Amino acid sequence: MNKENLDFLKSNLTNACLQSFGIREQFIALEFTSEKFDQIMFYVDCIITTSDSEVTELVLPLRSLHEEVFDIAYFIKCNLKHIIDCSFDSKGNFYVRFENEYIIQFDVNTHDYSNLAISFREKENDKIIKYGVDIYPNGVIEIG
Repeated sequence: MNKENLDFLKSNLTNACLQSFGIREQFIALEFTSEKFDQIMFYVDCIITTSDSEVTELVLPLRSLHEEVFDIAYFIKCNLKHIIDCSFDSKGNFYVRFENEYIIQFDVNTHDYSNLAISFREKENDKIIKYGVDIYPNGVIEIG
């Protein structure tokens, strides 16, 4: 994980607001908007956790309903909230902190196939993605 990648993510995600979240093709999809981009999409294929024990106590029992998508409930607390910071831990897992101090961890190191894909579109209906970011295990990041 290099500083340039983190600076890129911080400059393009700070102040983005979570507008929508749901399940698309059995993956969690998060849609943000910001002053720079009409659409920032997160496609989540990794373990999601939070440091908020109250939320965790509510979410974990949902696993018995559906193993693959139960963790969509982690995003209820950050609905319509702005990102105020993002960072990586020493293992390369990605953290997003929202204006209500709620922190989501995207654990991309649990499985070899884990990843978090982020796309940036200047206009929502643009067919062309301005930037694409893939965050893989062990801090591997590709920005295109």
